[in-house]
Amino acid sequence: MLNLDDIEYIFNSLPTASIIVEPDAPYFTVVAVNRTFLEIVNAEREDFVGKGFFEGFPVKPDDDGHARASIKGAFEEVLAHKHRHHIKEHRYDLESGTQESHLRYWKVDTYPLLDDDGSVKYIIQSSEEITLNKRSNDFALLEKEVLALNAKPGVSTAFVLTYYVNGIEALFPQMKCSIMQVKNNRLYGWATPSLPAAYSQQIEGLEIGENVGSCGTSAFLQRNIIVSDIENDTRWASFAHVALQYNLRACWSQPIINSEGVVMATFAIYYHQVKEPNADELSIIERASSLLQVLLENRQYAELLNDATLLMTQGQELAHFGTWSWDIQNNVVKWSDSLFSIYGLNKDEFKATFEGYQELLHPDDRKFVYDKIQNVLRTHQDTEFEERIIRPDGELRYLKSWGKLKLENGLPVKMIGACLDITQVMQDIQERTNYIHTIEQQNHQLRDIAWAQTHLVRAPLARIMGIVELLSDSDTDAPAEEKLLAYLDVSAKELDKAIKQIISKIRK
Repeated sequence: MLNLDDIEYIFNSLPTASIIVEPDAPYFTVVAVNRTFLEIVNAEREDFVGKGFFEGFPVKPDDDGHARASIKGAFEEVLAHKHRHHIKEHRYDLESGTQESHLRYWKVDTYPLLDDDGSVKYIIQSSEEITLNKRSNDFALLEKEVLALNAKPGVSTAFVLTYYVNGIEALFPQMKCSIMQVKNNRLYGWATPSLPAAYSQQIEGLEIGENVGSCGTSAFLQRNIIVSDIENDTRWASFAHVALQYNLRACWSQPIINSEGVVMATFAIYYHQVKEPNADELSIIERASSLLQVLLENRQYAELLNDATLLMTQGQELAHFGTWSWDIQNNVVKWSDSLFSIYGLNKDEFKATFEGYQELLHPDDRKFVYDKIQNVLRTHQDTEFEERIIRPDGELRYLKSWGKLKLENGLPVKMIGACLDITQVMQDIQERTNYIHTIEQQNHQLRDIAWAQTHLVRAPLARIMGIVELLSDSDTDAPAEEKLLAYLDVSAKELDKAIKQIISKIRK
């Protein structure tokens, strides 16, 4: 059979980190470690060989005992059943002199090496790190959860961002993450759950600038700022004492910039030790920043859309203007809120359909409107018409309506349109018509008065003036005067009658 030297020769060529232990439960003394393993842990052979397995791999302070139990169970399974044992995901931090301590994940396979009589002579255990894959999968799951949360109505931006930050910190426990909103060239805390509250308060409202810590500088220069040593970096010269007070010694910040080139926020990672980012951490920063850009920009668009919708709704209400759409195939009609208001209907009680709309029309207008709609369906041409509706309270309203057809594969599928309440306009037109009619009547009266003045008044007045002139003549005898006075009386009465006629016309 193979001796240990023969085994180690083959063993050292394995590409995975591997160790060989004695089957001396519960110690499982280490008898060999391969080069790959020593390179990963940055240790010497003597640090492990001759020691019990769990002496070489002590329980970590943050371990609940599960990691130790899973390895012990693997050894015992191999001893009892003499077959391979596989651990899909083992959590343990193999510390090294060049890498900081953080939780790492491994795929662990344990095999028996049997002697000639079938007894377990040695146990080989090989470990392949899967931390990157594990974190990548967990990060993808976190992103999915955040996107789903962001899509829920009524969930605030701060809540979504805090959920995301907490998720990142759960994957990277030593990170302290921060998302700061940039508004009016100042920084405001958006999601800083793990930073000391007193520190967050001290930097609240800080104006961005070229040497304003990592976040202020990042927002100002619109680029990634990596500060590995806050105490000795000029960009923190005016603020280092604030960060160091809370043992914050490194800070990397990435600006979140929208598609228009405006900085919306900064995403920062703090550490309690002086630290440069590794490739994995740089990837996390880039990935998180990309998602934050999508989240925040979508939120901005949603707010703009809500504002535009609100303005449109208010505009429709002020203008007494409503919109509608008709799903022809399913006979589903949708009205805007302002259209329900025009019709005097409660949208929670009235279900809009084409037939229901027809019932609301003035009886004299139903056939006219029906023919208009049928003509649109037949000719596919837009329409414009006026109609009258009767509200539930009996009030008559006048509407100006427009309709447009939408086609799919040449077939009508949807009609959209709008209605303008022109009742006030029609009333104004009626009032103006009445006013014009009144003016015309007054003009007719004035013409009658003018005619009366010209024909009825002037004739008797001329006779009176002539009689007065004759009476003033000294040669006129008594009988002639008497006759002239009689003419004068008749003319005066005729004039009085004409004046009364004029007065009666004026009073009308």
